Amino acid sequence: MNKKSDNNKFLCANCSISLNNDDIECCNSLSLGKLFCSECLFNKFSKLSGFTIEELQKYLLLNDEQFINKMNIIKENVLKEFKKEGEFERY
Repeated sequence: MNKKSDNNKFLCANCSISLNNDDIECCNSLSLGKLFCSECLFNKFSKLSGFTIEELQKYLLLNDEQFINKMNIIKENVLKEFKKEGEFERY
């Protein structure tokens, strides 16, 4: 579970550093159930398939509908992976 420090900032669930607004917004968009700093989040995503620079560049060339469909598939795969690793919590 994420902790709050005395100054009401959220801390990374992995390394406990204070999160900035971009970190929090990104984690909320992904609905992972935990908050991670950008470095820890990147490290987790780098272990998943579909997140190489080449693959991400291909996604940007898709039309809107294809892009949304691809992002929904990726989101489902990410959620499955986090559940499999036992790191997904539902609040």
